[in-house]
Amino acid sequence: MSYDIRYSTSTISDTTWGSATKVTGEPKPAVAGIPQSMTVTGLAPETTYYFAIKTSDEMPNISDISNISSNSTQIIEGSAYYVSPDGSDSNDGSVDSPWATIQYASDNSGPGDTVYLREGTYVQGASIRGDHGQGGANGQFWTLEAYPGEEAVIKDNSVKIYMTEYVRVKGLTFENGSVGLNSYIKDGWTFPSHTEILDNKITGPQLRYNMIGVIGDDNLVEGNTIIITGGGDSLDHGIYVMSGSRNIIRNNYISGSKGYGIHIYDEVKQGRSGQIRDVVVEGNILTGSALSAGIIVATGNSNDPLAKNITIRNNIIYSNATRGISVRSNSQNVYIYNNTIYRNGEDGDGIRIAVCCGSLGSINGVTMKNNLIDIGSSTGYHIKVGTSVSVVSNLVLEKNLYWPGPPALKSITDISPVAGNPLFVSPGTADFHFQFGSAAIDKGLTLTDVTTDREGITRPNGAAYDIGAYEYH
Repeated sequence: MSYDIRYSTSTISDTTWGSATKVTGEPKPAVAGIPQSMTVTGLAPETTYYFAIKTSDEMPNISDISNISSNSTQIIEGSAYYVSPDGSDSNDGSVDSPWATIQYASDNSGPGDTVYLREGTYVQGASIRGDHGQGGANGQFWTLEAYPGEEAVIKDNSVKIYMTEYVRVKGLTFENGSVGLNSYIKDGWTFPSHTEILDNKITGPQLRYNMIGVIGDDNLVEGNTIIITGGGDSLDHGIYVMSGSRNIIRNNYISGSKGYGIHIYDEVKQGRSGQIRDVVVEGNILTGSALSAGIIVATGNSNDPLAKNITIRNNIIYSNATRGISVRSNSQNVYIYNNTIYRNGEDGDGIRIAVCCGSLGSINGVTMKNNLIDIGSSTGYHIKVGTSVSVVSNLVLEKNLYWPGPPALKSITDISPVAGNPLFVSPGTADFHFQFGSAAIDKGLTLTDVTTDREGITRPNGAAYDIGAYEYH
């Protein structure tokens, strides 16, 4: 006899049983009538979970699904600690007796705790390492943030996050520094998970590879402002998303990256799988890439579709060097919805889909709907497929607005193109809302994966979805 216990954040049925998370360490069934219990760990705080059980005998004959039980997790309050440029690590870390260094604070706090940085400049960084017992655990975030109403500046240094879970970095200013998740070899590759990088400001010259790096699972990068003032080369980007699953890149502003604004890419390399799964890129503003596009999706050195199930929606992508969005080798199931793509490069394309540069693999499944693509006087294409159909397949193009018309498309056809002037309010000042009479208003498809616009306004706001990142209001 044995139990199969599963849980999910939505109700469980026979249809969804297979996708529910399986619990490990279930007790052995006792004699009928004897109560049994077990503890399930690793759940997120303030979240409702649904549980169900099936039992099996030695044959095995498997029972029907049990009744569904649900309950919500709670927040476990931690302690608050303080760091100040005028503090001392011999203090107790209280608000009146703060520590001096971020690293010491990390070493001496734990899950559920918040470390506040008081006003001032910190010429120091920190490494937050799970293998040293740092960070959060089991849904309890370890948080590093600026004290409310004060500006804490980390200068010429970075915050690096290794092998941890439930770490939050919030509201800090980095000058000539960065914040990011890092892989680390210890008996194989171990990645961070459930990390939140929120509302930080990062300014200064382009750093090597990225200003924010993302690797691992279930991470959120939201509300950050990245302003890059020069330096770097084509391998250096704004936000770099590598191996992992279910990562969200949302509502960030990135200006001046040397390479791509958002670079979704990895390889089978140094023990990494190279697999990038279920990434959402939404609501970002990407501009001023010096050498490349706003967004790229690709993976290298494999014949397998390593980048899979990537959703790109409600982004504003304008004035980048080469194109708006690039989809390259080993990409599968890429969904490009309701983006505003405006004048990227003198001969640049709005969207380019191509296996290039001697890469292995193919592209299978790119769906592009409700995008607004303005290429101005560019000699490029609104959308270009640059590789033979033998390696690029299952492309869907529907209800995109092309300006100026007619649609400039290469090796692809939009089954219901939309023409006409989008009538932006002020594209010269990056205001891509619509004026009354815009050809984008009420012309889009209803998309279940895009329920709001970039500002959170419910779609549709009128008779039908608007095309592009904003609803007219």
